[in-house]
Amino acid sequence: MRRIPRDWLAALLLACALTVGLSTAAGRAAESGGWIGSSGDFHVDAGEALVHGVPRPEVSSAMPGFSVPHALLLHHAGAGARLLAQALGLLAGGLLVFALGSLLHSGLCGAAAALLYAGVIPAHLSSDRWLYTLLVLAAAVALVRRAADPTPGRSLLAGLTLGMSLLVMSPLALFPPVLALYERLSRRPRPAGWAKGMGLLVLACLLPLSAWALMNWRTHGRLILFEEGRGRHNIYIGVLGFVSTAVNPGAILEPAAGRGLLSWAARQTLSHPLRTLTSWGKRLAYAASFHPFLYAAALAAAWFLRRREEGRQAVLLAAYFIGLHCLMSVEERYFEPILPLLCALAAGALTAPLPSSDGRAAGRLAVIVLAAVLAPVAAVQAYALGLTLAYPERAARPD
Repeated sequence: MRRIPRDWLAALLLACALTVGLSTAAGRAAESGGWIGSSGDFHVDAGEALVHGVPRPEVSSAMPGFSVPHALLLHHAGAGARLLAQALGLLAGGLLVFALGSLLHSGLCGAAAALLYAGVIPAHLSSDRWLYTLLVLAAAVALVRRAADPTPGRSLLAGLTLGMSLLVMSPLALFPPVLALYERLSRRPRPAGWAKGMGLLVLACLLPLSAWALMNWRTHGRLILFEEGRGRHNIYIGVLGFVSTAVNPGAILEPAAGRGLLSWAARQTLSHPLRTLTSWGKRLAYAASFHPFLYAAALAAAWFLRRREEGRQAVLLAAYFIGLHCLMSVEERYFEPILPLLCALAAGALTAPLPSSDGRAAGRLAVIVLAAVLAPVAAVQAYALGLTLAYPERAARPD
């Protein structure tokens, strides 16, 4: 009987959060400039090239799960369809945050996380990372659900969500080996079938990229696994110590611009370790400056949730995402996809003194929410991959 008031409170908070979020969506859609197409970093031309089979050199500059949906929404859908996509994106994000908070602690934690999420919605839906935000959040839910009991089925689901995120943007590409190393060192003894499950996770993560790599090989004659040249500028100026991307060092970068970017960056990093550490710290402070409460509460959650594997792996994902981006020059929007996860961690820190609820019910809820959110996204990505596989032949036609 004690759980009934908490369940009602959780439902009330979630309803409030989603109401605020959907109201925000309607308000932002009415603003001038809109939501889709308000930024110049959509790489819509690459998506249009895939949709129409037009030969364009920039076709590989953006992942197909990123360029095709934005091209469809901007050039092939009306204002009503864009508003619907925005509202559904908000609703999906709220449900995923609620499921994540429930997995980390309780339904009350999930509702508090959703309420915090409603407060950061205007930021993370104002840029080109709205879809990527959902997939990073879905990956967090799948990983946290897997954390306590990493069965092959749960590992497969986690790998698929990570792979779906890679079809949009590539920052989580190195997380599977980081996760494998963490679990190998921390789990004593490791669960039965752990190696098989981790192999499934890695394979499922890389599988969606095979069609993209095949298209690039047939089109360009070389191996391209992710966005072609997307992060070069950020790596260059980041290695030189610049915090923001809003600089243009010009001729300083010319000696390294020809080839061997990563080897040059590694040499610069090793030659100037103090500059590297200082610039990394400045970028971390820059990222935290936009949402200091979330970052501080998430840091507290690392302590409060340290005894639960679910909490440790959620913190690992957040630390990886933020730390990886701080290796290069950054912008505020680069950190937007991790804000919902920080909301869940912050809610976990706030509700830590209260008793946690049964994880089995939260696990069932997480599966339902993941299925509802990922099904339509997977359908769009399957369409984009179909266009990707057909692109070399379509682009080679005389017409």
